[in-house]
Amino acid sequence: NPAYRGAWDAVVGIDCDVTVLGNLLTAELAYRRPHVRSAGDEWGFYVQDAVPIVDGVHGVLRLEHFHGRGGAEVNAQLIGLTWRPLQQLIIKVNYQVANRRLEDFGQGFLAAVSVWF
Repeated sequence: NPAYRGAWDAVVGIDCDVTVLGNLLTAELAYRRPHVRSAGDEWGFYVQDAVPIVDGVHGVLRLEHFHGRGGAEVNAQLIGLTWRPLQQLIIKVNYQVANRRLEDFGQGFLAAVSVWF
């Protein structure tokens, strides 16, 4: 779109990773101010704790909040398990609930397999 050529959005983010008594606490805050003020600001955050259960298995709890353009807000919670049977392999199973569907905020079971190389 030629009207947006050369325009910039202002975006800022802050991340935090802290390990306390074996728990991995992570958090993130992000804010976006679009160059077109009528589009509305976006911001969100999450706080997550990964609690060791047994060797290689962690329980995960996460709270998220997102305020999108036009005032659309989502509050989501996640509970799950992460298993790392090998150094290069991570298997995750989560259940997420949210007060509404918006972009990648859905409800239900989620699963993932990650291979690090």
